[in-house]
Amino acid sequence: MTDSDGIPTITCLQAQENALALLGGELSDFEERQLHIHLANCDSCREQARQDIMVFHMLAACPAPVVAPDFNEKLFQRLAEEDEQTPIVNEAEIISERIDITASSPRSKRRPSSSFQQRTQE
Repeated sequence: MTDSDGIPTITCLQAQENALALLGGELSDFEERQLHIHLANCDSCREQARQDIMVFHMLAACPAPVVAPDFNEKLFQRLAEEDEQTPIVNEAEIISERIDITASSPRSKRRPSSSFQQRTQE
């Protein structure tokens, strides 16, 4: 569908996604025009966009968290230590062990019951 100017209309879902992208400065002029046309004609999307803008401005007004100057260094050091402590697991070995266990379980060696054999032969 298109509007009276021949611009393709967008769905409410697209409008809500584009409203967030607009706040981040990620829309092209064409996408922005589509959004404004949709918002002019859709009360629920217009209200949602209004709320999104309010939240965006409230978050923008919050001070940025202060991080210790050596945060990255400590983080990467801790990650490296965890990597050293984590045993390397060979997934193929684990799978083959599970297959061996399953194959040798008493349940897998059982024969079908006589009533099952009779039903399948009928």
